[in-house]
Amino acid sequence: MGTLIAIYSPTKKAAMQNILPFCIGMLLTYYATAMLTQSVYGWTFIIGWTIFAFLSPVMAYFAWMTKEWGLFPKIIGVGIVLVSILSSVLLFDRLRLYDLVIDGMLIYFVFFKRIDRHESQE
Repeated sequence: MGTLIAIYSPTKKAAMQNILPFCIGMLLTYYATAMLTQSVYGWTFIIGWTIFAFLSPVMAYFAWMTKEWGLFPKIIGVGIVLVSILSSVLLFDRLRLYDLVIDGMLIYFVFFKRIDRHESQE
């Protein structure tokens, strides 16, 4: 979802501004749900995901660039897909069916789906 928010934003700045509230909202919702359901969560995860959320504008900046022309944007796109695949393998020891579906959609949106950006670049 974050990658889609970033690449569909009209400018790099908009991508950065759009992704931070999304990540903070997901973080707050997850931990509010965990507290309400008395689920297990630790401070390490809270700190880690909070750092991730606050770094998400930087990641959105680069994700936005994947729809531009040139070699560097394609390298960024490959990196996004590889991180998605490797995180599933590292966190869950394997790729599950829905990981393959998500990664397939990610490949489609990053490499094949055309996005018409009418505004000038920053």
